[in-house]
Amino acid sequence: MVKFNLTYLMMALMFWSSSELWAKDIRLFGKITDKNHQAVFAANIYLSAHPHLLTASDEEGCFQLNIPERFLNDSLVVSFIGYKSHRKALKDLPINEFLEIVLQEDWTRLDAVVLEQNPEVSEEFSLEKMDKLEIYLSPVAAGDPLNALTVLPAATNTAESANPSFRGSEAQASQVVLNGINISNPVRNTQMSGMGNFSLFNTELIQSLRVHAGNPPLSFGNSLAGLVDIKSTKQLQASQTQIALSMANIGVLRSQKIGEKAFVQLYGNYQFSGPYLYLNDCQDMLSTFSSRDLGINTHATWKKSSFNYYAYFINEDYQGKEFYQHQLRNSEAWKRRLFGVFNWHYAHQRLFFELNAGHNHSFGRMQVANIDASMAEANYQLNTKLKYFVSDALYLQAGLSNEFMKIDYCQKGEFVEESDSCLHYQLPEAFAYLRWKKERVSLGCGLRSMLTLQEKTDEPRVAGQTHLRYQIDGASSLQASVGQYYAYCCHSSGDAHIDLQKSRQYALEYDAHYGNTHLSAACYHKKENGDVYFAEQGTWQTCQRQMSGL
Repeated sequence: MVKFNLTYLMMALMFWSSSELWAKDIRLFGKITDKNHQAVFAANIYLSAHPHLLTASDEEGCFQLNIPERFLNDSLVVSFIGYKSHRKALKDLPINEFLEIVLQEDWTRLDAVVLEQNPEVSEEFSLEKMDKLEIYLSPVAAGDPLNALTVLPAATNTAESANPSFRGSEAQASQVVLNGINISNPVRNTQMSGMGNFSLFNTELIQSLRVHAGNPPLSFGNSLAGLVDIKSTKQLQASQTQIALSMANIGVLRSQKIGEKAFVQLYGNYQFSGPYLYLNDCQDMLSTFSSRDLGINTHATWKKSSFNYYAYFINEDYQGKEFYQHQLRNSEAWKRRLFGVFNWHYAHQRLFFELNAGHNHSFGRMQVANIDASMAEANYQLNTKLKYFVSDALYLQAGLSNEFMKIDYCQKGEFVEESDSCLHYQLPEAFAYLRWKKERVSLGCGLRSMLTLQEKTDEPRVAGQTHLRYQIDGASSLQASVGQYYAYCCHSSGDAHIDLQKSRQYALEYDAHYGNTHLSAACYHKKENGDVYFAEQGTWQTCQRQMSGL
């Protein structure tokens, strides 16, 4: 009798467990967007009564969630900061069909969101973006953010330099912007010509990097050909310490959270040549090299405002030998560089204000045989931007900026043309920008004007641009742009020189992301006017360049 009861009990348990094992799951999948059909990244999707069943949307806004059939009486909740939570009963949702869930903005909670995720023109009309992980995974970057750009189809770096150039234009015609401030010649291990092998930026302190290969947004000034927009870290997940040691370098990075809304990142590196040169005795042209650098990034966020400060200092030098006038001569060079970027942002409902200030100083000297050349640069920048969201589809942006640049260049020695130049420019400007977005279409128009003339003979300078973007589907888009620009370009090759260049550009670009596949294509035409140095005559001459590409 006992054996009979045990047999039935075991059969009942096996039937119950098999029914649980083979129970069907409900598959919910789809896309999370806002009212303008733009993807919402990292939205939380979960069940109201069973929050442990959750997932998050990816960069395209897509998600997938498998739910046991026994939870059909529950409700699906979609939430993201700055938007009203979307809640709907599972029984009212189509099963195993594509869902498009549209989130509505919650302006009462949006102040803090606008501070951290304020939509910039550089984001909306940029087709190339990299984050920290993509920089590290780039096969040619060596962990450097600017070297990672050389794999982009639009990159046309012909010199062995990390300074980016796009679509055939020289590197001086493109800007590298850190948190709204242009960092001129942002490379290290530099020669007097401005060439350098690595950038001045630490990838660990970078949140995102966006690239405009052409028609750079006029919310940034003094950019002619292309623009690289770098944003430093705004959120720190946890405090940590990193230590790196190699044959020629030791580095330390400390990231420290200060409460819930502030943090500081501090790092330093010391590069030395002893062990490297000892094990590589074939490097007979190099006697010694060293560098010492220090960087800091600090950020704090309050209810309606945020503050950020980024600063960097480096001192580098080397001694070696090189051929000059058919003879092997001693050479040595050193350079010191210091820059800092200050940002303050304020948001209130549909109004957003930002203040950016920066300074950039460098001094370098090179001695080869009887040649002694030195160059000192000082750059100061200040800009303000005011943005107002008229509606969910339309915002207006206006701002003022002022930039001052001074270059002192000196070269002397026997059998060389001596030079002692002191050059400078000041560039006060005002700009206005309008962006309109409706469903799949985005339109941006901007104007930027110089407020004062540098010379009495100068003509008024006005730059203008138009971007039109059509979102074909959630993964692909087509963009047309046209613009006319002006910018001051600083040249350190040959004799130091500053000239005001002009450019007119037309471009049609296609971009698509399908899973791990990225497709891009572009055709462009541009005309540039600027000064070119002719070494044979030792003079600068104004030339016109026309470039077309596919």
